[in-house]
Amino acid sequence: MTRLQIYIDFRSANSYLAIGPTTEVAQSIGVEVAWLPFASKQKPAPVEHDNETKGERHHRIRAEYRMRIERQYARRQNLTLNNAAYEMPGATNLALTGLALHPTLDYVNAAFDAYWVRQLDLDDVDVVNELLVQTQAKEQLPNAPACAQLLDNVLHQASARGVIDAPTYLIDDELYLGREHLPWIRELILIA
Repeated sequence: MTRLQIYIDFRSANSYLAIGPTTEVAQSIGVEVAWLPFASKQKPAPVEHDNETKGERHHRIRAEYRMRIERQYARRQNLTLNNAAYEMPGATNLALTGLALHPTLDYVNAAFDAYWVRQLDLDDVDVVNELLVQTQAKEQLPNAPACAQLLDNVLHQASARGVIDAPTYLIDDELYLGREHLPWIRELILIA
């Protein structure tokens, strides 16, 4: 059976918006999805200030436009994108480690809900262990050094494959960055 691999980060709005459509595509063509962790770089939403440079203004306007589009897609999917997650993106390393241990759709959905809707700290051991229990994982997070080593290994493997952001899809060693490639990904899997 063909597997569709997708690298996600819980603090990436685009990763959050990709979950439903990815699941629908996978179900419609009968493929399994492998959910993989990736720590993307998420910057706080830029704020307008006096004396901003032309470059700062350009960056702010582009970021505002991107957030507006993401919110439109979220509304269409009946998803919540909390402003606080945009204003100050939180760390998600422990939740990503949890994903490496328990790569299920239930865990993915619970972690995205915890971050974007309930605004929970996904770098808190108790929060992540509760998500693992809630999604019936067989194990809890290991000790801090083991968590860090596991995540480092997973992220090193992603980097070696060429992953630079989330969501990134991997099919037959080919990378596709962004959920906008899903129609093409669907066709590539069908003709394989």
